[in-house]
Amino acid sequence: MKKLLALLLIVAVMMGISPLSGFVGIDFSALLTGSGFCTVAGAKDAEKKETVMGDVDGDKKVSSADARLVLRASVGLETFTAAKKALADVDYDGKITSADARLVLRAAVGLETLSERQIIDGSDENQFAERLLTDDADLFVDEERDKLILLLHSIKEEYSFEVVIHTTNTYNGQSSMQYADDYYDNNGYGCGENHDGCILVINMEAREWWLSTRGYGITVLNDSRIQKIGECFTPYLTHSEYYKAMIAFLSQVESYLLS
Repeated sequence: MKKLLALLLIVAVMMGISPLSGFVGIDFSALLTGSGFCTVAGAKDAEKKETVMGDVDGDKKVSSADARLVLRASVGLETFTAAKKALADVDYDGKITSADARLVLRAAVGLETLSERQIIDGSDENQFAERLLTDDADLFVDEERDKLILLLHSIKEEYSFEVVIHTTNTYNGQSSMQYADDYYDNNGYGCGENHDGCILVINMEAREWWLSTRGYGITVLNDSRIQKIGECFTPYLTHSEYYKAMIAFLSQVESYLLS
């Protein structure tokens, strides 16, 4: 679980944000070294006779761990051998980008077969993106959207806790709380029988946000912690730095899931 938090923190630090303010009871400095990072084995690559597109960790299957490694490589946090670059470049454009990480993630959850279809065109709506990130207010560019989707899925896989981000320009005549609650419930979000998770709704027309919780989310994200989460990411919203705001938001939420 520390691997994902380390990735979120490093992405945040690279972008010059300080997601650690307001964190409680965790020694985050320990997460920036040692086993907190994924590493890519390279010495035995030549011995492997079987290769699977997207399998960069060498376990002969495609998983979200591979997607995380590909995403790290796309932002310069991993260095792949030539052989691994060939396996990671699943869209065959000659470079490693978040688009490759997105495809590997889709393959990991059964939404893509890399051997049959490596490129997603703009008309193919990503079902996974629709579920975890619905950007109706159009706040994110494609690359930001892809990275957020990957992080949201990784949190769900690590903690069996579904974090949803929804941006909108209207509450359809409802209060912010009722809108968020209904959106979460009506779309069947949450993990397990208690629908564990939370949804962050950002309303650009009203210039406000609301965080609604369900199941274990009610326990782990109490009112005090929600206030601290808001203090962490809302300054970026004020300056229209929406992607940075979401990285700070996810870092803070995961710190509480980890504690």
